[in-house]
Amino acid sequence: MRYLYQGILLVGVGFYHWRRRNRRGAMAKLSQGVDKLQWFRPACLTIDVDRLIREAEACRAHLAASAAEGLPPFPPPHLPRVHRVGAPPRPSSEPAVTRPRQPTE
Repeated sequence: MRYLYQGILLVGVGFYHWRRRNRRGAMAKLSQGVDKLQWFRPACLTIDVDRLIREAEACRAHLAASAAEGLPPFPPPHLPRVHRVGAPPRPSSEPAVTRPRQPTE
C-alpha cells in the first residue's frame, strides 16, 4: 500500500512544483505519481484511482501544451482531488488550494 500513498503524494508534489513555477519538476513528479498509481487501478482502499490518474494526466497535458516561456496559472482548472469510489460529488465551499498565510506582527 505504500506505493499507493507514494503515488498520491508525488501527484501533490507535482502541483507544489507547478505552484513554485518549476515546469520540469512539475512534469516529472506528476508522471512519477501517475506511474506509481497505475498498479492500483481501478480502485484501492475505496480510493477512485482511475479518476485521480485521469485528472492528473489532464493537468499534465495542460502543462505540457503551454508555451515553453510560461506556465499556465496555478491552480489549474479542475485541480485533482482524491475521491472515494461510489461517493457522489460534493460541492466544496472551501477553495481547492489555500493560499499561504501572511505572517502577522
